[in-house]
Amino acid sequence: MIWLSACSIGPIYALPVARATVMAAIAITYALLAVLELWRGPGQEASRWPIMLLLLGHAAAIPVRIPLAGSTTDPHPFHVNLLTFALFEAVFVCICAAYLFGGLAKDRIAAGYQRASLIDPLTGVANRRGFLQAGERLMVRIRFARRPAALLLFDLDHFKSINDKFGHHIGDAVISAFCQLATSLLRPTDLFGRIGGEEFASLLPNIERQDALVLAERLRAAFEATHHTVAAHPFAATVSVGVAISDDASLDLSALLTAADQALYRAKALGRNRIELSTLSPQSPSAQAAA
Repeated sequence: MIWLSACSIGPIYALPVARATVMAAIAITYALLAVLELWRGPGQEASRWPIMLLLLGHAAAIPVRIPLAGSTTDPHPFHVNLLTFALFEAVFVCICAAYLFGGLAKDRIAAGYQRASLIDPLTGVANRRGFLQAGERLMVRIRFARRPAALLLFDLDHFKSINDKFGHHIGDAVISAFCQLATSLLRPTDLFGRIGGEEFASLLPNIERQDALVLAERLRAAFEATHHTVAAHPFAATVSVGVAISDDASLDLSALLTAADQALYRAKALGRNRIELSTLSPQSPSAQAAA
C-alpha cells in the first residue's frame, strides 16, 4: 500500500532514486520489525541471534541500492563496485536466511516436543516430570520470600473398581472431570499436576495452614457432589487428600511430597473420602471430612 501510494505521486515515480529510496525505507522497516518480533518472541532459541544480526546487517546494507538506481540511465555506470556488493549481499542473505530460519524452525519443533513431554495427554495438566520441574522452581521462590506453602496430594478412592465395573474410558472421564474441577477451584498461582494413574498433587505457595485445609475440603466435597453417568445411571466418586504444610518454607519439594504421602496413606486407612494433615505440624489438628 505504501509503495503504491508513493508511486502515485508524480515526482517520486519519475525519479529512479526517489523510487529506490521509498523501496529501501520499506525494506528496512520490514527487516527491523522482523528483528523486533524475534526479540520479543517466546522461548530462548539460540538460533535467533544470528538471524537478528543478519537482518540488522541486511537493513544496514539496503541503502547501498539507492545510488545504483540513479546509475541505470548512465551508459557508463561508475558504481560497479556497489553493484557487485549489492548482488553479493542479496545472495548471501538469501542463503544464510534459509539455513538460519531452518535452524529456528528445528529449535521450535524441539521445544514443542519438550513442552509436550511435560504435559499429561489425557487431562492437559502437568505430568509428574512437569510438576516436579515446575515445583522445584516454585519452591525456590517460596524459600527466597520465606512464605508458607502447602502441598496437597490427592488419590481417587476405589478407582480400580470404577475401571473394572464401567471400563477404562469411564475411568478416564472421571480423571478428566477431577482435573477440571481442581483447576477451577485452585488459585491461578497454584501448581497442579497428575503424578500417577489416579494420583494428583497441588503445590500452593503463600498460603496459611487453615486456608490450605479449607481449600482441600472444598475440593473434596465438590468432587463427592459431582455425579458421573453411565448408560443413564449416575454414580459418584470420592477422593482422599493428604496435606503437608511448610510454615517457614524450610522444607523442599521432596520432603513435602513425602509428608503429604504419609498423610494420604493415613486418610486411606481411616476410611477414605477425608483429609489428613501431615504430622509435620503436630500442633495443628487434622481436618477431616465424613466419609
